Order: sequence, then structure tokens, then C-alpha cells
Amino acid sequence: MCGIIGLFEKSFLKNHHSVSLNHHSAKKLVKGLKLLQHRGQDAAGLLSSQTKSDSLKLKKGPGLVSEVFSNLTEKDFCELDGTFLLGHTRYETVGGPSELNIPPFKTFDPQGLFNEEAHYNSLESEKTKVPLMGIVHNGNIVNYFSLKEEIEKDSKGKERILKGQNDGELMLRLFQSFFIEESYLSKEKGNTSSFCKVQACMKRLSEKLEGGYALLLIIQGVGLVAYRDPHGIRPLVFGKDERGQIGFASETIALEGIGYQVVREVKPGEVVLIDFDGIFQSAELVSGKGLGAGGLKEAPCMFERIYFSSSKSKIQGSFVKNTRRRLGAVLAEKILNRKNVFKSYDAVSAIPETGLDAAYGVARVLNLPMVEGVLKEKKSGRTFILPRNKRGEALKQKFIVQESNIKNKKLLLVDDSLVRGATLRSLIFELKSKGAKELSLAFSCPPIQYGCFYGVDFPEKSELLANQKSYDEMATHLGVKDLFFLNEEDLLNVFDRRSHCFGCVTKNYPTELKEGMAFAQKRSIEKDLKWTSPSLIN
Repeated sequence: MCGIIGLFEKSFLKNHHSVSLNHHSAKKLVKGLKLLQHRGQDAAGLLSSQTKSDSLKLKKGPGLVSEVFSNLTEKDFCELDGTFLLGHTRYETVGGPSELNIPPFKTFDPQGLFNEEAHYNSLESEKTKVPLMGIVHNGNIVNYFSLKEEIEKDSKGKERILKGQNDGELMLRLFQSFFIEESYLSKEKGNTSSFCKVQACMKRLSEKLEGGYALLLIIQGVGLVAYRDPHGIRPLVFGKDERGQIGFASETIALEGIGYQVVREVKPGEVVLIDFDGIFQSAELVSGKGLGAGGLKEAPCMFERIYFSSSKSKIQGSFVKNTRRRLGAVLAEKILNRKNVFKSYDAVSAIPETGLDAAYGVARVLNLPMVEGVLKEKKSGRTFILPRNKRGEALKQKFIVQESNIKNKKLLLVDDSLVRGATLRSLIFELKSKGAKELSLAFSCPPIQYGCFYGVDFPEKSELLANQKSYDEMATHLGVKDLFFLNEEDLLNVFDRRSHCFGCVTKNYPTELKEGMAFAQKRSIEKDLKWTSPSLIN
């Protein structure tokens, strides 16, 4: 799970020699990235293309968005300005913290992203020109490891094509190889339409990939490409500003925060091209395998609404905040059905921040006061998306217990979800040590029992508390009296009966997951190695 943003700034072509320092396109993109910081805290980056023939400019590094771009001067930002820009904030799921694994990725990278020599040699007689390309994406490619092996085997003993261990790099490599082939074929057929080539390449790419993803590409001399996986598992929206400039982002908050009005979500299986004239072209891809909106069930990730997305964003036209409050109200009804249980609580208290809205819904229906029992340190970020070797220490610094508000009280704590349970167990111990009389827990999500393979980093079910323990065992482990959960039907009702991916709850996934177990096992090994081998840490 990451945050991505892409911008088309048509005014740059006309004014790039005299742009006001207050209206840098690069600065605008960085502002949008900051609004997506909650989606990834490991690294950030920006890639830009100024004209049809210029090289791609890149700035990226480990850390928060503010840290990566803090030392840039006005001149630096001017150099990063462009007609097309891509931005990425990273949540590490595949590949370690090495600089080689930090998006955006581009071809012809000075570090040698991959070796084009073999491809130029194979097309030497045709003298096919390969444009520069860059990519950002959000999600996971489940068959990454087998595709990586396949690509490296095809390099025929030459220098290893893939330099890092990130599926975004792999997607760029595949797309570029398809673009080379389609460029040659289009010349043979007399069809030189850039959008036809982009469609053909994206169709081939989507047939090759297994997983959930949304991606943005810059192609030199062609434009900005957006694509969302055929099930729409990972989110992607687009909007326009008052000057007709176009933007794409993982969430609506990123576009609205930089002056864009959101138009709609990119449809599952839809490919979009914005060229240098700002012409918008789109198509929904359908293949012989039934890929595309016409052949597959829409399955956006339910965890976006529950946890990942900002409460200020909209999903399918509804504010996430309002959806979470509705979930809290449904949760309260379930608590009411447990005879006389709710009468034993003195107050409702939220686990900040994503539990706040659900707690509000619970308290309103139960007619109980809300107390601020726990405060979240503003700069603590999200411990859920931290690497495991950093999670423990961060937990100690994340929450501040308000002793005067919880002492001698029986509290109903409300949180968004129960995944590993480490955060909650630590917090509940702290609440009891500060005088809380009795604690119960309620979640606005069903128990997470199975792995996610589409971008949330728990592919291995053995990490999940609800997979390993019964309700009573979980209550004992966490140190609470009662546990309450919603179920899939509750979520569907709140989501207006629109289908979603509930794979982590039901084990019914929208894709076949032929390589799901192998992916989970290799990710587990990779994570263990990552935090024990200094050579893998930048």
C-alpha cells in the first residue's frame, strides 16, 4: 500500500521560463504527496518530464516526504518542474529499504535500472527508438518472484536486468519491452497511434500480472498513462483544476488539497492517456481471458474504507469519515443485542486516529459519553505500516494515556480493526496501569484471519491474531472482558451492497492467487533476512 500522484501541467510548456516561484508544479506535487503521507512512511520520490525530448528528472530518498524534499532550493524545484510529474510515498511490502527499491523508477537510470543492450541488439535492424519511461504504482504483484526469475533468465547471461527487488521496477521493465515490440508492429501495420500502442502494452501487462495495483507512467514524447487493475482492488481517482490541468491520485484528498476538483474514479481495467496537448483518451481493456470491467467482478479493498484512506477522502462518492461513523452505528446495534452488556460501560473511548469516527457512531447509538482516554502523538505516524524491527519502539512513543479521564472507569474501546494485536495489547496494559477499572473492545471490521496479497503487508496468516486464537483466547491475550466485531454482511450493507475484496476476512480472493502461498513464504523469508542482514539495509 503506497500513495501515488501524477500531474499534467499544460501551463508549464508556455511559461516554464517565467513561472512564478509560488507556482512550481514540483512544489504542488510535493504538497499532494504530503496529503498521502499516511499511506507510506518509508520513502518518497518525484519524477518529471519537461518537454517531448528532455530527459526525466528524478529526486527520491528514504524517509518522510518533508525529509526527502526539505533541503531543496528554489532552483532545485525549478529543475524538477515539468509538464508531467509523478510522485510516490512508499509503504514497504516487496524489497528492502535499499535506494534501488525506492520509486519512482525510470529507464536509462544512471544506476543502471536494467540493461537495454539486449533489446537494442534484438531490434538493431529496425532501428526502433525506445522512449524514456518512468513509473509509480500502489499495490502488490503476487507473481513478482516468478516474473522476476523469468525476466532475468531471458537476459541470457548478460548483466542482471532488474537491479532492485521492487515490483514497480519489474512492471516498468515489462511495459518497456512490450512498447518496443508494439512500436515495431505498428510500423508494419501502418498504425502509429500512441494510444493504440499504450492500450496494446497495458493489455499485455495486465494479462501478465497477478495482483492488485494502480499505476502511473510517463512515456517520453507520448504523455502520462494511468491504469487500474481489472478488479479495481487498489484505488485511483482523477480530477481537473480551473485551468483544465489534470491530476491522478490514490485518494481524493491529495487532488483537492492542491486545487483540483475530483471528476471520478478510474474504472477497473481502464487505461487513460493524457498527451502533451492535454487530450484525454481512455478505454476499458477486455482480453481473451476476460480481463477488464466487462468480464470481472469489481473488488475494491475494503480496508481502504476501514483503515488506510484518510477520513477526509471520498470513496465511491462517500466521505470515508461518514462511512466509518455508519459502521460504528451498526457496531453499536450489535452491542445492544448482547443483553445488558452495554449498560455496564461508563463511557466509550476511541483508539486514535482511525477508530475515532467509528467510536462516535457507537457512542451516539448507545447514548454513552465519549472520553478522550488516549491521545496519539502527532508525529508518531502509523505503527501498522512500520517495519517489524521499528514497530516495538514506536508503540511505546505513539500513545499518551489521559489518566484523569479513564481512572476507575469501565470503558468500551473502539478501534478500526484487529490485525496483529501488538499495538492494542501494549496500550491496554498501559490503560490498566493508569487505573482503568475494566476494558472491552469493539471493532468496525470483521476479524482479519487471512493474508492480504494486494498491498497490505500481512500475506502470512500466522501473523494474524484472529487466525491463531478463538474469541475467548483473543480477549484473554489482549486483556479485555468482551470483544465485538462486525461481519461481512454488515460491511456490505454500509457499503450500499457494492462488492469489495474481503479476502483477508473470508479467504475468497478476487484473483486466482496461484502463487499466493509462495509469495507469502518468500515475503516472510525476505522480511526475516531484511532485519538481520546489514548488507540489505542502506
